[in-house]
Amino acid sequence: SSNQLHRGNDVSIRTEYYFEKHKKWLAPGIIFIYRLNGDTYRNEKNERVKIKDSAGASFNFTLTGYFETSSRSAWQAQLGVPFIVRHARPDGTTRTATLNFTYIYRWKHK
Repeated sequence: SSNQLHRGNDVSIRTEYYFEKHKKWLAPGIIFIYRLNGDTYRNEKNERVKIKDSAGASFNFTLTGYFETSSRSAWQAQLGVPFIVRHARPDGTTRTATLNFTYIYRWKHK
């Protein structure tokens, strides 16, 4: 059940290495996320119940690409793929991969 789901606290560390070339870069990296305490929910008796195996570590591979189209605008794409995950992820963050595209516009020139 996800009745009044309360996510546990996380600590994360992210590292990337940038490969840069004129107005564009590519950055592979990893993100380590550790759920310090497990997630909880309220059962039918309105009692707070800890969800088994919802605490622990996950590792994700990331790849970020950036392409500057002018001095005021750029595109960015981010890909994330988990390769070690917690056994229970009741918060709905279970994904095979995530892909995000961002358009960046600067109101002032660099």
